[in-house]
Amino acid sequence: MTRRLWIRIGLVAFVAVVAVFYLYPPRKTINLGLDLQGGIHLVLGIDIDKALQLQTERAGDTVRAALEKKGVGVKSMERRGTTELAVQLASPQAWADAQAVLKDVGVFEVKEADQATGRFVLAMRPREVAAQREWFVKQGLETIRNRVDQFGVAEPSIQQQGTTASSSSSRACRTPSGRRR
Repeated sequence: MTRRLWIRIGLVAFVAVVAVFYLYPPRKTINLGLDLQGGIHLVLGIDIDKALQLQTERAGDTVRAALEKKGVGVKSMERRGTTELAVQLASPQAWADAQAVLKDVGVFEVKEADQATGRFVLAMRPREVAAQREWFVKQGLETIRNRVDQFGVAEPSIQQQGTTASSSSSRACRTPSGRRR
């Protein structure tokens, strides 16, 4: 009788060990997907209109400096819209000198001109606006790539979506010590 009991206990123990082995395999790991690994998907947008406004103001400062270098006083210069500058000369008699300087500065074209009052509106050329927009997106993508590379992200996928957004998708990365970052 005791011999049958030991056989039954041995059989139950064997089945339990096999069941535990199949529930928790010792060497196999489950391949986790991007979401379970702590991966991320970002869509970042670039405020191109704001960047164009800042670029227009910088170009306006360059025009002001060129005019003052030539001896033409500027009473006021203010941005209108995203890519236009309204300029008021200090003296309408300096109109010819101002026009000569504006021909040398190739970023803007004269849109509205009033020689009697010494007032004109400069508008950024359409091809310059298109080139600036493209450059802003490229610069944004490069900045994102540099920051992702800085953190050592495994398998990043960075690409442009549309004209003002970029997408970044990556898996979780691990440090050499095995910790997740």
